[in-house]
Amino acid sequence: MKEMNNEKKISKPPYGRTESFDLIFEFLSFKKNMQFLEIGMTKNSKTENINGEGYSTPYISWVAYKTNSKFTSIDIEEVCKFICERILRSFNLLNDNIELITADALEYLKGWDKNIDFIYLDAWDYTKGNEESSAMNHLKVFQLIEKWLNKDAYILIDDIINHDTYEGKGKYLIPYLLKNNYELVYSGYQYLFKKDYE
Repeated sequence: MKEMNNEKKISKPPYGRTESFDLIFEFLSFKKNMQFLEIGMTKNSKTENINGEGYSTPYISWVAYKTNSKFTSIDIEEVCKFICERILRSFNLLNDNIELITADALEYLKGWDKNIDFIYLDAWDYTKGNEESSAMNHLKVFQLIEKWLNKDAYILIDDIINHDTYEGKGKYLIPYLLKNNYELVYSGYQYLFKKDYE
């Protein structure tokens, strides 16, 4: 990968989900040398669909650059890695602080050993016939890395369809977080939590 570029060469990518993503930058921008983790990379290289896709991987890469932080993104589909490499290269964001990994997150994260300041959960699609496995896998993957969360870490969950039932990717994870004293910071199509105990 390229060495870190200087400030003037870096371009801020477009992104959707602006309310929650802007909050993330607001909360993290004053810190340095953090570790970010994303489960489920951006799948579409076309910016016409950024509101639907969120364009999360490029945006989090930019936040990582601005805060001199490390960012690891994991997706089981090899094509997603190629798409994200191409996008990041176009914004001069494909640097040594970014690690794009093709793997099953539920297996890969069994060997995880880094403290985490921000995690974005947007992997298993919540589609017809896959609702149960999607919701359960998001809970399982969070529980795998929960012990690595730093104090005041942030957890962002995508694709919440119903605020009463938490239907969506956070169907089981959101009740778990609420039960275990995580602070709900924002609720919309995405839910943002802060680790708020100890």
